[in-house]
Amino acid sequence: MFLRVLVPVVLFTGLLAVVDLGKALTLIAGASPVPLIAALVLVQVQIILAAVRWRVTARSLGQRLSMSRAIKEYYGASLLNLILPGGVSGDVVRVARNRSDQNGVANMERSAHAVILERASGQFAFVAVAAAGLGIWAVNGGEGAPDEAVLGVKTLGVIIAAVIGALAVTAIFARGPIAAALKRFVTAARLAFLQPRQALYQLVLSLALVAAYLAVFALASLAVSAPLDLRQVLLFVPPVLLTMVLPISIGGWGLRETAAAALWPLAGYAPSIGIAASVLYGLVSTVGALPGLFAFDFPLPHFFRRRRSRGEGDYNASPSVTEEDRRA
Repeated sequence: MFLRVLVPVVLFTGLLAVVDLGKALTLIAGASPVPLIAALVLVQVQIILAAVRWRVTARSLGQRLSMSRAIKEYYGASLLNLILPGGVSGDVVRVARNRSDQNGVANMERSAHAVILERASGQFAFVAVAAAGLGIWAVNGGEGAPDEAVLGVKTLGVIIAAVIGALAVTAIFARGPIAAALKRFVTAARLAFLQPRQALYQLVLSLALVAAYLAVFALASLAVSAPLDLRQVLLFVPPVLLTMVLPISIGGWGLRETAAAALWPLAGYAPSIGIAASVLYGLVSTVGALPGLFAFDFPLPHFFRRRRSRGEGDYNASPSVTEEDRRA
């Protein structure tokens, strides 16, 4: 926890020493509202598409999840991931809150598989798009891709390879309950990804989501008068966003700005412009996820409570609360 708070502070302090943060703040204050409004709308599209992907993944594993609940829960998880350290707190909550499906069947492992595989689908798509950006740069006259972009793609690629390798080694040597759990996870991955229709759903939804993420960052850059062409978006934005995967900050703050400050000069803009674009991206993403506050059941005055039909409430609500709602 301490490290995740310290890292952004250290990085912003370092940026203060080498970059004109005053200029970045001026750019943020004077940002054009139209691109930011468009970015805010796209954030809603992101969350809804991700919720659809989660529902598709869950249903492939036999977990029934309504569309309305998937969207509500994904808003809440997205908000928690952005404001709490580590970037996965919301996913943990999503697993726990949805361990029972609409038939009341509790299965924590199945819920965890659905969330893990849904997130993994997105990360694979991000790496693929980032690698494509490097290829496009090389084919279209780039004198070798920037080291920062290559490092970002390589880092996540190494992380994914290490995770897969660790799982493979564990599967080979594991015995008893661990071996059985790994076998169930592999079966879940096969159901979620390798069936023809499921593979198509995952591919289309994940690529659409990546496109939306890139577009939001491009709009944030446009808002500070730093437009990026398609080649620049594909090359520079994925490595910046991939820094948010590292669990050593809060919502990627500090890491994302440092990467943007390093990469935006390669697009012909000052480092302060990259920082401003990154800060705006973070603010727009957080504001866009604020409806997630309504995903959680805060105490309300009695006259605000509404009757809930069976299966619509919090699956983890206590019997006393459920009985009280019935009497309301």
